[in-house]
Amino acid sequence: MRMRTSAFILFGVAGLAGGSGGQVGPRDGGTRLALAVRLVAGAFALIVAEIRFGVVVTALLFLGGTGLVAVAWRRKAAVVPGAVWTVSADVLVRGKRFPGQLSVLNDAIVWLPSKYSSRRGVEKIRIGPSATARVNGGPALGDVYVSVTSPDGAVVRFLTRRSPRLAEAVQQFGRQDPHRRAS
Repeated sequence: MRMRTSAFILFGVAGLAGGSGGQVGPRDGGTRLALAVRLVAGAFALIVAEIRFGVVVTALLFLGGTGLVAVAWRRKAAVVPGAVWTVSADVLVRGKRFPGQLSVLNDAIVWLPSKYSSRRGVEKIRIGPSATARVNGGPALGDVYVSVTSPDGAVVRFLTRRSPRLAEAVQQFGRQDPHRRAS
């Protein structure tokens, strides 16, 4: 049963975070289309590479691409002490992506900018316990959006990768007692 649930979460078919089990929400139609086009293009590229260069070269190209993905997922900034969950994430500001480190604490969600983002004027983001957070499938198979809505209605969106603890940490953030004092 656990493997089946993981497969549903992986493909973005699960319910919304904060619902039953804190699962990742579904992708919207445009995101599904973009994902499908990328998967078809990737499969086509692998088929062409195999026909043109052979199995060995295609396997090496695939392994090289996998290595690049691992480098792209490295930590981009410091981790906030006391974080329940942390991962590199891009904040989306006016259609642009700025890299940094997203940390979920018991009483806040904090994003610290990378050096690249700091040089471009993007500052630390700290969102308190009265905000609501939601997790939905992103534009790639391993991507998710974390949308955090403050009490005044402002929405901050982060793009990050899937993690087994992501939805659980975001759900835990949403269940905190607003009258509890931060330590």
